Amino acid sequence: RDEAATVLMALAELFVRGTVVDWGSVFAGCGARQVELPTYAFQRERFWIRASRPVTDARGLGLGAAEHPLLGAAVVLA
Repeated sequence: RDEAATVLMALAELFVRGTVVDWGSVFAGCGARQVELPTYAFQRERFWIRASRPVTDARGLGLGAAEHPLLGAAVVLA
């Protein structure tokens, strides 16, 4: 295994188990910097791709009405 990666992995394992690690010393001279992270995942920001138009009719995709309580569309058997 790569020695540098193994040492960093070991330090990370110690850190998540409560050991205090001086990360400034670990990454000194390599250009790494500390960044702010959100305290809550995504902080109410949406990262989903927005549809250019609403997709409500599946007939354009070759699908027909399923007439089923759980399925919205069905493909005709070959």
